[in-house]
Amino acid sequence: MPKLISVYVLLRGARFSICEIAQVDRRPVAKFIEGLEIQEKSKIVSLFRQLAETGVIRNKTKFMHEEDGIYAFKTNMARVYCFFDSDKLVLLTNGAPKKQRKADPNELARAKRLREAYHELRKGKKK
Repeated sequence: MPKLISVYVLLRGARFSICEIAQVDRRPVAKFIEGLEIQEKSKIVSLFRQLAETGVIRNKTKFMHEEDGIYAFKTNMARVYCFFDSDKLVLLTNGAPKKQRKADPNELARAKRLREAYHELRKGKKK
């Protein structure tokens, strides 16, 4: 289970705040997005903005429920995994190159582990 996680707000919108879960000050989503080609980076950030402002991404191929409460923002070349917390937060967990039509099981497992770690952190703060 990841240790020493923290949450960074990337974007605040009318409907959602888009946040990244970092591990020991490593920010895997930000690093992944920075490594994308400019067009892919622009597309993924545009999807984040659309969800943050409107709460909806109408093109179902660009934002899909993968499994067990894990969703993915998708462009032609990339996936960024996330989950929802409450009705105001979208938490980005990890990004990966899009190699096939289906999500990579290892990346899904990583997203689930980060979600668990986030919920453990939240439980600890409530005490």
